[in-house]
Amino acid sequence: MIKSYKHFFPKDLMVNKSRTDKEKSIIKFYKQGLSSREICQKVHISFRDLGIIIRKYNGEKEPKVVSNQSKAYSMFLAGKSIISVAIDLGIGSEEVKQYYYEYLSLNDMDNFVKITKDHGYFLPFLSQVAEKMKRYEFDESDVNNLIYYMNDIKGLINARDRIQHEVNMLTVKRDDLLRFGRSE
Repeated sequence: MIKSYKHFFPKDLMVNKSRTDKEKSIIKFYKQGLSSREICQKVHISFRDLGIIIRKYNGEKEPKVVSNQSKAYSMFLAGKSIISVAIDLGIGSEEVKQYYYEYLSLNDMDNFVKITKDHGYFLPFLSQVAEKMKRYEFDESDVNNLIYYMNDIKGLINARDRIQHEVNMLTVKRDDLLRFGRSE
């Protein structure tokens, strides 16, 4: 029967040492030229933590981890298309669209985002309207007038249809009168 486990652990075991003691030991081993693997084994520390301590000792800054979201924002800001961003970042369509909507919202384009989400099917038509407005040099007041008169146009179309129906009915009556020679 074993009475003590002390013989299983080396005397320089770093498990119970404080963080600063470990860091001092790491720097000492680093200066001695030990490899990262040897230092990690001696001090019982991960490669990641070792890298942080060594970079701090050398005055290097921690590498900044940039999320796909931040990368996407930068790419949109640089004028890249949604499909290019999706391909470059290796992300799916839903994720890239979400990033694009967020990007637009951050640029005070909330109304556009709402229209796009609620009426996306309508965008090709709106794009055609915008192109025609540009081609014919319509401005906002021209469009407002057009919208204002749209109700009048609908009324005129209904009136035209009613008149056409009346003309058709009168034509049928005239043809009947001519055919039968009677007057009513």
